Amino acid sequence: PFSFTLRMKVLLVLAILAVIALQATDASSTRAIRQYDVQVVGETPAQRLHRVEPGKKTTFNVHVPRDFSPTELLADLQLVSHHDGGLKLALKNIHDDTLEFEGEWTAPQREGVFEHNWLLNGGGKKRSATGVASTLEVTCSNGVFCDGIERLVNGTCQKERSPCDDSDDCTVDTCVEAFGGKCFNKAKAGCDVCFSDCVADCSGRTCGEDGCGGFCGRCPSGQGCLDGVCLAATADGTCESPLPLLNAQGIANFFDTTHFVQGDTSNGIDVKVPVCNSLSGAQELIYTFTVPQVSQSYVGIEAMMSGFDSVLQIFEDNCNGTVLQCSDDSSPPGNLGSRIVATLKPGKTYLLMADGYNLEQRGPFNLEIRFHKGCLPNCDGQFCGDDGCGGACGLCDSGEKCFKGSCISDPCTPNCVSENRECGDDGCGGTCGECTAANTYCLTDQREDGTVFFLGQCSDPFPSCNNLSPVCEGCTTSQFCGSDCKCHDLNAPLPDLVIDGDILAKEIYLEIASFSNSSCALSEGCVLGPGNRALLRFSVVSINQGLSDFFPPAPKTRPDLFVYGQCHRHYHFTKFSEYILKDTKGRQVTTGRKEAYCMEDSYQYIEGPQVQCLPAYDCGAQGIQRGWADIYGATLDCQWIDVTDIDSGEYDLTVKVNPSRIFTERTFENNEASFRIVIPDFDLSSLGIVPVDVLAQISGSNDSPNSPSSNDSPNSPNSPNSSNSPNSSNGSSGSSNNDNNSSNGSSNGSSGAGVLLPALAVFLSIFFLLF
Repeated sequence: PFSFTLRMKVLLVLAILAVIALQATDASSTRAIRQYDVQVVGETPAQRLHRVEPGKKTTFNVHVPRDFSPTELLADLQLVSHHDGGLKLALKNIHDDTLEFEGEWTAPQREGVFEHNWLLNGGGKKRSATGVASTLEVTCSNGVFCDGIERLVNGTCQKERSPCDDSDDCTVDTCVEAFGGKCFNKAKAGCDVCFSDCVADCSGRTCGEDGCGGFCGRCPSGQGCLDGVCLAATADGTCESPLPLLNAQGIANFFDTTHFVQGDTSNGIDVKVPVCNSLSGAQELIYTFTVPQVSQSYVGIEAMMSGFDSVLQIFEDNCNGTVLQCSDDSSPPGNLGSRIVATLKPGKTYLLMADGYNLEQRGPFNLEIRFHKGCLPNCDGQFCGDDGCGGACGLCDSGEKCFKGSCISDPCTPNCVSENRECGDDGCGGTCGECTAANTYCLTDQREDGTVFFLGQCSDPFPSCNNLSPVCEGCTTSQFCGSDCKCHDLNAPLPDLVIDGDILAKEIYLEIASFSNSSCALSEGCVLGPGNRALLRFSVVSINQGLSDFFPPAPKTRPDLFVYGQCHRHYHFTKFSEYILKDTKGRQVTTGRKEAYCMEDSYQYIEGPQVQCLPAYDCGAQGIQRGWADIYGATLDCQWIDVTDIDSGEYDLTVKVNPSRIFTERTFENNEASFRIVIPDFDLSSLGIVPVDVLAQISGSNDSPNSPSSNDSPNSPNSPNSSNSPNSSNGSSGSSNNDNNSSNGSSNGSSGAGVLLPALAVFLSIFFLLF
């Protein structure tokens, strides 16, 4: 019934449709991490608490929801502060929905944050809670950072010296009001950018690290560094000549077995920088493998690397291909080892890069790799037991058994009585008890290999301090009371933490990731449930622009400041940062739970002869030096807010450091940054990354066009390029020694339309050929 010409035209159209559909199918199944640009289009002033100077009067005007009729109101109806019983507000007006109260309060002669929870009193009623609170800050600060910090000293407000003055005549000190106050210190010509007792050694070296935190040089494209010499990057284990991951026997038994591979990066060449640790100058080895053709739509891989502080990364096709996943630290394997989990396409070739955190982290290592047809292994936090794909996360030694993901003795006898333990683990997966006395904690210690163990004894009570409203005793006439309840001299050198708002704004994205019931993120409260979750990921760079180091005490001396994470098996420093999401009316929607377990010197941020050239703090001794910055890259575990259960739309994202004011700083007014973002519609059934638009900065401000840009800050050669997105294969803001179990890729398999459309096109083509 159809002419030959018509049939050929229809066939041509159907063929084109089939090709387009097949390409769409292939694209939808690619585990690609997409990059995107984030635009900041405006700014608004920071939202601060209501302020009053110490000893001054302020007026409270409070509206309480009205839940009774006007005839029941009496003239003696009052609001009474639960915090200060002497503060009473009189009824001023009766509105349709609220009762308006007003009254004066004289602020105390001390600085701090005070919250008044209002109780309703009078009218024949006993005092009852209203659910309404007023929070204000008693402070000497005038809200302007650059004119000097004001302190309460000897009952009067006194001003410190200029906050950005580093007392070095050879530096240019610039102060801007961005994000509550930022300092830019640059060395003039002839001025040392930093100081160090270390003597750089580049004798006979044209590349590689100089032994003092810098580099002797970089190799040109196509070359890599080996022992200080640039060589053609064609040796075995490089991008041009990767090593085979598996031998013939391994290829023949590709699936459902554990492959053990041993290597030594001492013989490798430093060519490629991993995306989750852009500061790495370590030598690496690169392996290649091809996934066999199978009927399943994808193949799951889990690979672990141990032996030293390692970094593991997997590429698609070649070294310039898409990075599916990069891992700095993970548990298992623990002890700063790395683990990646990704979905792969049958018939496709991949590269696996075994790298180290820095030049010192190199040598022999072990790889454990498992492949499963149509299944993604999940051993997060599991050192033994089922991997969810019919395999095992690990095997226990003879005389041991697997219990809740850990190997214990078999049979196992709890050691609580035999070792006189009153708290901590009992050696058999249980606990000997909890420390119930106020301000007491179960003491721990750390072995040389970094593993933590409980001593089994409760600490003596620690002195309590209300850091938000501190009280000090014995301060002299030249001292002020710090948030740590200790006396400090006026103009004493203090740390000063600020958020790099530029990097925060540029590295925000939404990711759909899946979590099992045993995942560390679930057990540590980073996600609100198992299964597929929508994660708002972002990078946070904390800069110490103060005049002294920022460092917490060791966990064994201050257990009240740390929580031991049983899943990741290391300490978490509590209350270092806080992530909050609010709607556009200022109502809190949800929060992220991020406890920094490793504050460290990631890169030098400020120049000057009083700034150290070399990093001093790491996981063993946590802190951030003066003039240095700590990076928490967006790919790190728990570096997100779980937004699965909120609607798409506009929200305000706020990031705070030292939010509880546990540590005294030069000022707390620059400890946060906020941006208005747009959370897009998302499909929980499809894993991958969705861009997030940043509409406006809502707290602080970006550096003005005439102020120093954060991209122009005097970073050392090791500083990251903030223009790279968190998934850039050229290296993004990453941090070593942080939980890292980042999710990978785009959608998991083909979409229904991507399969049906080419099938329909083929069917119609056959129909037109036959009829």
